[in-house]
Amino acid sequence: MSAEPQITIVGLGHIGGSLGLALQRSAVSMQIVGHDKEPGASAEAKKQQAVERTSWNLISAVEDADIVVLALPLSAIRPTLQAIAPELKSGTVVTDTASTKEVVMAWAEELLPDSVSFIGGDPLVLDRRNEALYNANLFDGRNYALVPTANADPKAVELLTNMVSLVGAKPFFLDAVEHDGLRTAVTHLPAVLSVALLKATTENVAWREMSTMAGQAYDAATRLPAEDAQLLQELFLNNRGHLLRWLDSYLASLGEIRGLLAAGEDSALSETLDALLMTREQWARGLEGELARSLEEGLDEAERFSWGALLGLRPKRRPS
Repeated sequence: MSAEPQITIVGLGHIGGSLGLALQRSAVSMQIVGHDKEPGASAEAKKQQAVERTSWNLISAVEDADIVVLALPLSAIRPTLQAIAPELKSGTVVTDTASTKEVVMAWAEELLPDSVSFIGGDPLVLDRRNEALYNANLFDGRNYALVPTANADPKAVELLTNMVSLVGAKPFFLDAVEHDGLRTAVTHLPAVLSVALLKATTENVAWREMSTMAGQAYDAATRLPAEDAQLLQELFLNNRGHLLRWLDSYLASLGEIRGLLAAGEDSALSETLDALLMTREQWARGLEGELARSLEEGLDEAERFSWGALLGLRPKRRPS
């Protein structure tokens, strides 16, 4: 590896550009190269200094890279892996940022040579639609799932682990099946419920009148992780097995709530609501605490890394 290693970010949307800014924020000497099929995205990333340079040619962007980050929609990952596989130098570490891991890991095993290590990634960041396109603090205090392939070099795993810590996130490991089962419950199931709510309301004969009363609650309940029907379809179908299981569980819970309402059991309904609200409050309070601790201690720690440390030292674990 050269004295100044290269990280190539393929896909310069919100996640890719924010990752570039978070890396630039550190004191580590590195070259950050960006590529996006949309010239406007590349120009914006360069303008915002999320990358040092961009390349319009995908192969040119990755051929000298030490780490390649595929910050792409799920549908774009397989063809991109197929295109870059023959061009990657030995020892390159490839990762992604998709919220589905089983299918991505299968593609990596199929397409990448043994000389390259693939480590699936999923930054569990908050979805804030109104914030700036790029945010250097996006990963601060957030969990960042890492899913190595069976043949990933331990040094490659360590390298990516430290890169995740460098941008302020908290790396944790799990296998692809476990990841997708858990992620489906808290991300993909809510998306299906949003679709169902949209269907139930917008196809109702009173929708025209109803729409004039829809406000913040309806907006929040119908917010989807993608605004493209094709992307949503791919997300649902690639998690079909997990999604069907969680839908069964949700329908059972919905049936219980409906039963309490139908019976008019005030005390039983009150106890159920109290317990659920308390659980949610504990979760929200823990989330706020994690973010506060990150702001107090995370950045100084990250900036103490040098690239040599990234190669050889495991990051200090943050308090959990």
